[in-house]
Amino acid sequence: MVITREYKFGGKYDVVVCGGGPAGVAAAVSCAKRGKRTLLLEAGGCLGGFWTRGLLTWLIDTFDKGDFWDEVMERLEKNADGKKLPSISRFTADTEKTKLEFERMCKESGADILYHTFVSDAITDHRMLKAVLTESKSGHVYYEASIFIDSTGDGDLGYLCGAAYEIGNEDGKTQPMSLVAHVDGVKIDKTNYDSRYVRNKEAKGNILNDINGSGISPSYKSPLLAVLSEKYNTLGFMVNHEYGSGLDTKDITESTLSAREEIHKVAEGLKNYGGIWKDLRVTATADMIGVREGRRIKGLYRVSIDDVVAGKQFEDGICTVTFNTDIHSLRADNNSGFEEKYDKKHPPYQIPLRALISADIDNLLMAGRCISGDFVAHSSYRVAGPAFRTGEVAGAYAAYCVENNVLPNTLADLSSFL
Repeated sequence: MVITREYKFGGKYDVVVCGGGPAGVAAAVSCAKRGKRTLLLEAGGCLGGFWTRGLLTWLIDTFDKGDFWDEVMERLEKNADGKKLPSISRFTADTEKTKLEFERMCKESGADILYHTFVSDAITDHRMLKAVLTESKSGHVYYEASIFIDSTGDGDLGYLCGAAYEIGNEDGKTQPMSLVAHVDGVKIDKTNYDSRYVRNKEAKGNILNDINGSGISPSYKSPLLAVLSEKYNTLGFMVNHEYGSGLDTKDITESTLSAREEIHKVAEGLKNYGGIWKDLRVTATADMIGVREGRRIKGLYRVSIDDVVAGKQFEDGICTVTFNTDIHSLRADNNSGFEEKYDKKHPPYQIPLRALISADIDNLLMAGRCISGDFVAHSSYRVAGPAFRTGEVAGAYAAYCVENNVLPNTLADLSSFL
């Protein structure tokens, strides 16, 4: 690439992590705790990604994710009104306090954070990533590092480097986007997570019936309420599906506008419908729409549906996934809300370290939902627990590579790291 305008040098780090969602936070903290100079770049104004900016601190697949994960859950329980949900591998916490706790974690580890910083391009030399170019209030700034981690969710850094990627199913179709809202005024039994309206299959049907009864047909046919803070009776509310591209700014904008309009329309309809909804109030809509399908960057190993169904275990396995495959309707006229033909029951399976290592860029790692996998496998590992765990391991492996002056794709060294 030829730089056609002047970029200022922002600094050289051991590791630069792009994307401050749960995977990026875990990667940055894990790397910095090992004494490596680490920079975390985030386009928004807080850490946590969809957990926080997306307003859904409803964490799925939280069992068996390692000591660091357990430590974080303890911190969220203590400082963010966190609560383990009974009988299921889920956890919920207060969204605002989660932002603060993630910032504290990064500060304690020594990782540097830069908010409102958009990664706009990359400088590569053959198979090596030399620097990321950013745009911000500070102007055009570039940052160098020995190792880079793509935790953008959509594989933006890998794409900018020219790395190969996949998106969508065999026909290129992607899951829809959803915008989450916070609501209050719904009188529920906060101790009963299997109540008539809260987060189970029957509850979704009850909510849908009430929405339809108000004269509205929502775009998402399995609408949900999720208790996000029991202490403050904060509920997550999701009633929409948007079918634009999560990689196109115009589509994301139009989808956000449409979804926010629908949320308020549905809420007003339910309020007029009465009953449990008579005091319903939308207190917030998310800063970012939830994009379920981004790029899956090609790695040294591609996690597949066959691995999922077989409960595959690997010598370099670094994360056990227990969440089911979860594919939302690929077309707007599907009245179930989901694609049943992809519904695959499976035993726990592992993600190997090789799925976090770029096949095309020698010093690039991936973490979170942009790791290497196929369409169906991605629908299982894209959730909170695996995202955080892959981030933690990516950060630890990046620190190991810097310490030992090796590249991530040096397979001979995987055994000594593990």
